[in-house]
Amino acid sequence: MRVFSYYPNLTAFQGKNILMNSGLEYNFEVLTPTSEDKNKKIPFNQLSKSGKVLNPYKAFIIAEKMTRK
Repeated sequence: MRVFSYYPNLTAFQGKNILMNSGLEYNFEVLTPTSEDKNKKIPFNQLSKSGKVLNPYKAFIIAEKMTRK
C-alpha cells in the first residue's frame, strides 16, 4: 500500500483502520446468483467486511491527520 511509503511510521493497526474507514459505501443491489435462486440480489455494501470500496485519496488525508498528532 502506498500510504506506508509516504507515512512509514504508521503501525499495521493504523494502516488497517485507515483502509477500513476511508472507503465509499454503496447501497445499490447487485445480482448474486446461487444454484437455488438465479435472481438473488443483495446490497453492494454486504459484499465485504467494511461494506465499502477503497478511496485512496481519503486514505491519504486520514494518514496525514494521524501523523500530525
